[in-house]
Amino acid sequence: MAKYSKILITGLGRSGTTAVASIIKNIGYFLGEEVSHASLEDFYLRRLLASGEIDSVRTELYRRCEKHDLVAYKDPKLFGLHGQKLLSKITNDWLYIFVIRDVLSISRRNVKSIGVELDAALLNATHSQLKLINFYKKVKLSNPTYIVSFEQLNSIEEFLKEFTSFLGFDMSTQQLDDLRVSVGIDKGRYLSIANIKI
Repeated sequence: MAKYSKILITGLGRSGTTAVASIIKNIGYFLGEEVSHASLEDFYLRRLLASGEIDSVRTELYRRCEKHDLVAYKDPKLFGLHGQKLLSKITNDWLYIFVIRDVLSISRRNVKSIGVELDAALLNATHSQLKLINFYKKVKLSNPTYIVSFEQLNSIEEFLKEFTSFLGFDMSTQQLDDLRVSVGIDKGRYLSIANIKI
């Protein structure tokens, strides 16, 4: 039985949030009906969050909890202003997963995927990383948190064992291996939509 049945995943774009969401999805968490196959972001919830309809986001999340045993929502925008408002509207049993990656690597990916200049990308990523860390400090006062570094994802076998155990799943070696195999990310599709704004 899962220790955490409700999960919110956030982090800077291109930090590894999609990889974490892929793991969560393959464990059996419901991510939504309108989920991008490349980024695993829920278009419906993203539109509500972006337009500031926080009560509607909350209502939809709890509707999903009534229909599904395991629910997760991944959105890099969750640490923004509207996501911070959402924190005050949900119960403290939602696990927040924060995905962290060094700002230079994020900036280089942004240069490659959306064509921004490196200096501008570094400034933006540094500013966003500080906002993310400040949001983490706020969240951990009320909700359980888990921090994932991108580097952990490079040692996927070890990470999966630790992560699934933290979530309350007792998985056999075969189940962990099956999970590792199933967590493939289609990088081509991801990069092809990386510059789409919702």
